[in-house]
Amino acid sequence: MSWKFPARNISNPEVVSIDDVNQNFREVIEEASGALNEHNWKANSFGERGMLASDAGIVVHRVAVEVNPNTDPDTTANNQFVRYDQDWQSIVGLTHTFNTTGGLVWFLASIQGNSPLSFTFLGNGGTGRFGVQFALELNGAVLAQSIVGGGDLSNDQITVFRKPSPPKIGFQVVSTPGVESMHFGVCSEAIVDVPPGKHTIRAVCCTPRASDDSDTGVSLDNTDKWLGSRELITVQLLR
Repeated sequence: MSWKFPARNISNPEVVSIDDVNQNFREVIEEASGALNEHNWKANSFGERGMLASDAGIVVHRVAVEVNPNTDPDTTANNQFVRYDQDWQSIVGLTHTFNTTGGLVWFLASIQGNSPLSFTFLGNGGTGRFGVQFALELNGAVLAQSIVGGGDLSNDQITVFRKPSPPKIGFQVVSTPGVESMHFGVCSEAIVDVPPGKHTIRAVCCTPRASDDSDTGVSLDNTDKWLGSRELITVQLLR
């Protein structure tokens, strides 16, 4: 513990001021319950940080999958088909395992894809049309703050309905917590205070509703949901 001296030296026969007494008490209280700093740790306590440059403020790691968006998705390598399944599925290529001394880490996944508003899957309420949700998964647990879309599918309205209108000119409305667009770009991110050790972060996705559609993703077409270029960035905020 570092040495602390009274800020106000009270001596006899000086009149005692309550402000001076409180300020002297504060020196002791702050030392006993204050934040940890350079006075409380032995030099070079953090071995792994010693491997970094002395002025390192952040450590950044990036993994990415690049896809040419101007080519046929059915014949382009690295496109990923999204299964019509409510279980979270890993996004290929967006997994990173890292070691840290502990502290804040910023995770960011950026994804481009295709999720058309398809009217092909009309059975079962059109379960194939409700888009895609995205999230980050740390050590096997989905980070709720990173979910793009609704976080409570038992409460979110997921349905298709037709507005009252004359025959032949009516239109259908889709209510969904997922991303639904012919082409889209989406970002999922979270800042997490992680303990020291080894951790694995991955980007995941799912559809708000499962489907009985038999498409396996072997041949992509304009009704399928697929992911193109994507990246995962891990930023360790060391300072």
